Amino acid sequence: MKRKLLAMLLSVAVGSSLVGCGGENAGQEMQNDNEAASAEESAGAVAKTEDTGETESAENTEETEVAEESVDASAGSSESAGLPAGSKIGFSTMTLASEFFSVLDEDTHKYLEADGYEVVTLSCEMNAATQVSDIENLISMDCDAILLFAVDPGAVEDVCARAVEEGIKVFPLAATFSNRDAYTYIMGTDQYASGTNCAKMAASWIDSTFPDAEDGSVEVVIIGNTGSAESSARTEGMQTVEAETSKAKIVETFDLTGATDTNIKTQEFADVITSKYPEVKAVLAYGVDSELGANEVFMRDGSLDREHFGIFGVDTSQIGYEQIKLSETNDSLIRGTVNLGDDLAMDVYELITGQLDDLVNADGYIYKPSTPVDISNVDDYLQ
Repeated sequence: MKRKLLAMLLSVAVGSSLVGCGGENAGQEMQNDNEAASAEESAGAVAKTEDTGETESAENTEETEVAEESVDASAGSSESAGLPAGSKIGFSTMTLASEFFSVLDEDTHKYLEADGYEVVTLSCEMNAATQVSDIENLISMDCDAILLFAVDPGAVEDVCARAVEEGIKVFPLAATFSNRDAYTYIMGTDQYASGTNCAKMAASWIDSTFPDAEDGSVEVVIIGNTGSAESSARTEGMQTVEAETSKAKIVETFDLTGATDTNIKTQEFADVITSKYPEVKAVLAYGVDSELGANEVFMRDGSLDREHFGIFGVDTSQIGYEQIKLSETNDSLIRGTVNLGDDLAMDVYELITGQLDDLVNADGYIYKPSTPVDISNVDDYLQ
């Protein structure tokens, strides 16, 4: 218990400014070595306070008790958020029409049900009002916990707060909630950082593929999403490609907001790009489904110089990894993607079973790192 309290205090010292999954702060970065050093200093300070024992004045003791209560109020109970086998887990997901979400749902069921959990999935198919109704249904089904990928976090906060009030643990994934009473923990990735990782991969490829190109001469298209704070943060990160290499010039950003099938919508965008921007050399796509959609269209273009064309994105799947491997011989144009976790479904399993409790910061967020994957390391991810 003392170790967890110390961890909470350290989280307040070094992580209180963080908001979920990239959040609304475009400059946010994942915790780094400087923060770790700061944490060590804070740990020393906390240890020194504990060593004073009974020599503290009554005033200082009272202040310490108030501080501890404040930590408990902001970070939630120090008890584990884990649920025992036999618990009913509701999963409210955006859609099951995309490979990413359908595979995640399948694997989540597999991992949790193998350990005796009951899992119920409801898909709102990108409709925020439907998702509110879905969560209400999961509450009425007496779920012990609700996982959710929110189409619109603001739209579901009230119903999530009601679930928490009724004793249900609520775990949003890759979201930012303004109401701390509307969730237990939020798990996700710094979305801005994932976007900048994508931009860095694309910039490196541009610099090596076009070594003699003039500034602003390599045309780039962004296929992003501005439907939420998190998706906007990732898109903004992708747009830093011009800052990563002076050769890049973004000619247009297409927006996937509202698309129920991002693969199909990206194919429509790619058809437009082919005719409107015939000199485009790189496409930065929001997710794995949009990467695959763009690849399908551009690979059909018999006049395309494949050796000098690249698609980069965020999110992963085995199909995506296979396409990166094929890009070595230009049998695919997907050159790289950003891995948001080796196995998100396993992360969900560990979240439900309480194995990630020690990673929670003072605001109730659990951050997972993102990793660039290209031809140099894709073999490490292929199964």
